[in-house]
Amino acid sequence: MCLPAAREEAVVAVPFPRAHFLLVLFVCLADGVVITFLVPMVPFMVRDFGVPEAQVGSAAGLVASVYNLAQIFSGLLWGRASDLIGRRPVISFGIVAAAASTLGLGVATSLPAALATRFVGGLLNANQAVLRAQLRELMPEEHRSQAFASLGQAWGVGFMLGPLIGGSLARPAAVLPSLAGSPLDVYPYLLPSLAAAALCLLGLPAVRALPETVCVGGDQPSCLPGTELPPSSDQPRAGAGQPATDAPGKRRTSRRDLEMGTAPSLPGHEAGEEGAAAEAALPGRRHLATAAHAALVAKAGERSSGERRRGGGGGGGG
Repeated sequence: MCLPAAREEAVVAVPFPRAHFLLVLFVCLADGVVITFLVPMVPFMVRDFGVPEAQVGSAAGLVASVYNLAQIFSGLLWGRASDLIGRRPVISFGIVAAAASTLGLGVATSLPAALATRFVGGLLNANQAVLRAQLRELMPEEHRSQAFASLGQAWGVGFMLGPLIGGSLARPAAVLPSLAGSPLDVYPYLLPSLAAAALCLLGLPAVRALPETVCVGGDQPSCLPGTELPPSSDQPRAGAGQPATDAPGKRRTSRRDLEMGTAPSLPGHEAGEEGAAAEAALPGRRHLATAAHAALVAKAGERSSGERRRGGGGGGGG
């Protein structure tokens, strides 16, 4: 009796994508600055708005927290939008919206105006949720725990820099009499708002340098510079329990699809040595799935082909 050959596991070291990881951390840091830069100056701001002294504390707390309050409602919306149109467009729009609301706060002259600009900024920016999704898709599985731990450190740095910027740059005309009568005197909180908005906008080139991790429709944008994913097929993938794919334009392929085996049919999915080798050779697939997975797919094809040859030989001998 022939015993089946021992199963071999291919162990391939996957490098840590450090450049992409640092870009995500920078965008996260800038978002933390936008959230916290107003903390040291908001009590002075609401006093300048004419809020009675007994209500300064509650008004300041409302201005400081309304941005995060709005993000409670916007997180699911923008997360779904990033699944449909891609991570990078949603993150870029959130950066621009956050910068615009920050500048609006700097020129606000009343409490309702300050509350409105912060609330709208929070509604239009849910980058923390989308960044986490993109980081999960960018990171190989063995590096995800390290990546998400460092994401918290980026938040901490942003929360440290934000109050430092707001407290140091607010009301500059009180420190430099030469600025009396200038726009920075008329709008004493514009300078820290400009600094926070500029840091936030620096995230735009960082997002542009990141690969798109959600491939939408028939366009199939490249997931790394210089690579392309093959177009998805509208035919269901062979195999029990596999969901049929939708028509082009409605089906997206993400890294999670490929890891879980629910991706649309790609060239080379046919069983056998040729199909497994073609699948392993796809450059876009090699980015989305690990090299170890591709090696295991090739070995499975070889075992399947070998079993068919042995079965054919046994039948011929009988």
